Amino acid sequence: MRNRIDRTFSAARRIALAIGLGIAFAGAANAVETALDGAGAEYEVQHFAAALAAYERAAQAGDAQAQEIAGLMHLYGEALYGTQIAANRTKAMYWLAQAAGQGRETARFLVARMTAARDLAERQ
Repeated sequence: MRNRIDRTFSAARRIALAIGLGIAFAGAANAVETALDGAGAEYEVQHFAAALAAYERAAQAGDAQAQEIAGLMHLYGEALYGTQIAANRTKAMYWLAQAAGQGRETARFLVARMTAARDLAERQ
């Protein structure tokens, strides 16, 4: 009888844990979606620094698309975003590598290209 009760409570604990984790992940997913929506809205009205900050929040939460966009914004910096965002190849490489690791093809291409350019410059 005791083993049966222990198994029942053990199963109940596993179910409660699974439900709790599901709720936690759903909350995290909603936070990422909210950050992406906010980033897109800021980008649309050309508030690029605020958009980058929002994309980086989503990127830190693990969103591959946000990682790729943050990497691109750091890569192109002033050339596309004027004085709002300074180009930063180190941050660009970091975020693009994170996105590439999650299968983003554009990020993979850019990481390969940046790595090849760096290797060529080091050989000269």
